[in-house]
Amino acid sequence: FGCCLPCPQPYYLYPSGYMEKGFEATQVVRALSAFAALAVMLSFLVLPGRRSHPSSLILFASISIFLYSATVFFSIGNPKKIQCVNDVTPSTQDNNGLCAVQGALLIFTSHATAFWTAIIILNLHMHTVWNSNFMANKYLWLHLFGWGIPTILTVAALVENSVAYQFAGLCLIKQEAANAIFFYPLAVIVVPSCIMHSATFFHIAKASRSDSGESSGLSEFTTTRKIKVLQAVKIQWRALLLAVVLVVTVFTYWIFYFIELRNITDGPKNRDFLTNWLNCVQSNGGQNGCSKIARGYMPPYPLIMITEFLASLIGIWLLAIFSNSVLWKGWG
Repeated sequence: FGCCLPCPQPYYLYPSGYMEKGFEATQVVRALSAFAALAVMLSFLVLPGRRSHPSSLILFASISIFLYSATVFFSIGNPKKIQCVNDVTPSTQDNNGLCAVQGALLIFTSHATAFWTAIIILNLHMHTVWNSNFMANKYLWLHLFGWGIPTILTVAALVENSVAYQFAGLCLIKQEAANAIFFYPLAVIVVPSCIMHSATFFHIAKASRSDSGESSGLSEFTTTRKIKVLQAVKIQWRALLLAVVLVVTVFTYWIFYFIELRNITDGPKNRDFLTNWLNCVQSNGGQNGCSKIARGYMPPYPLIMITEFLASLIGIWLLAIFSNSVLWKGWG
């Protein structure tokens, strides 16, 4: 199939210009996200009182988000230098060193962002539900978890020669290795994080109802516990909101590529598709006309853009949530 289309081949299965313009827009957004995450990262790194627990968890999450968003600078303005070795050959880590470095960084930061999100969620759960600062003196283990495991998974991808261009504007991981090295490890983090964060919000909702007048018969101890929960929410609502945004983003990104990556790589190889598509091309149907045949074999274009924009906005969300007068006064 690759012999019939220029690289990047998936672009030619959609109407002319759709993929180029769509991914150009997501790259601009991702670049803005990188600068936004950098602003938060530097604020938490430099300003006083931001490097102690639990604020330091936001610092490490912002580092991973910044590095994740910064992968766009490998390709912005000229994505083909990442996607393709020449006019017809897609990039792999063996034939394109830039693809290898960028893909490795994207694998590492995707995992690191998910892992630090999970750490934030666990800390919020422990503090809000159990009134515990269990994680305050466990930073050695947190770093081993938040940076060490992503490093191991990234090295595994490189050792298995699994970094390659498959879709979108960046190199990531080959479909045949994606489950073991990318999707399953993310699932182990994302799914429990969703459940735990839901449990935390359920606990907050119960405390809120009790606080609004339904708890006249509660003991003094229980009432005090409810007050502490609501105080914790008032103090850490930004971290709670960030965790929601990160979970939705990571889960959407994970579920889309987990389901669709096989379609992206295997769909165009389908015999019925090849026959119909080649007949269309040979009858001068044109890219726009023949793209209709690919609809049943490739992900819907709007779904691709929604997923990519969600992933690209993560740094902007980070700045929007933590940008306040106190933060900016600290720089003044």
